Order: sequence, then structure tokens, then C-alpha cells
Amino acid sequence: MSALQERGIGPATSCNISAASALGLSFFVLSWVDAIDDRTNGEFEKLVRQRGEPRGRFFVQPSETEPSKYIIVWASGEVEFVKDILRAFSDLSSSPKYHGAIIVLDLEALAGLLIERAGRPFVSVELR
Repeated sequence: MSALQERGIGPATSCNISAASALGLSFFVLSWVDAIDDRTNGEFEKLVRQRGEPRGRFFVQPSETEPSKYIIVWASGEVEFVKDILRAFSDLSSSPKYHGAIIVLDLEALAGLLIERAGRPFVSVELR
């Protein structure tokens, strides 16, 4: 939320964006190896490889196959969640959303920052 407020996005909008992005951010955080304390003697990694899914899928079940990686706050104030940043900017036009500064947040990069700042894993995985 502070990253948005530092860029001039008000508290109400920042709060809405933060709430809407929480699931996706959790997915990306838990997809990083450093976010997981694996106490399964390699069984968890084996399962990850067998299923061929990101680690985050084992902890977070977004409604879509994979959550949007980017949040764009257009100059018009419109907020959009997108998976493909190039496609989001492909229809440059005279739309008001392009008239001014545009903020792009990369949830995967923010996840890395959270892990770095935490300095420890977010979850522990154990066998039962």
C-alpha cells in the first residue's frame, strides 16, 4: 500500500488495490523456493515436479489458472489486473487512460521484495 501512496495514489484506492491483489501476491510469494521451509526430506519438491505446477498453487487456489502478474493504474485512475504487460499497452490510442503517468506493479517482483525483507520462510511444510 505504501508503494502506491508514494506514487500519489490515495489511501482509499490503495486499500482497494491491496485487498484485490492479496490473493495474487500470496500466490507469487509462495511460488518462491525461499518462502517455504521444506521439512519433508524432498517429498514436497518431488510432488511439485510431478504436478508441474507453481509452488504457490499448493497453498493458494486463485479462481483462474494463474493470477494476474501485473496491476496497472492508468492515468485515468482505472485499475486493471493483467497477465501480459505487452498486450495491455498494445492498443495505444487517444484514450484518457494514457493521458498522464501510468503505474505498473509487478506482483512477482513485490513477492521477491517481501521475501527479502522477511528474511525467513513464510510457511513450513511437514509430513504427517
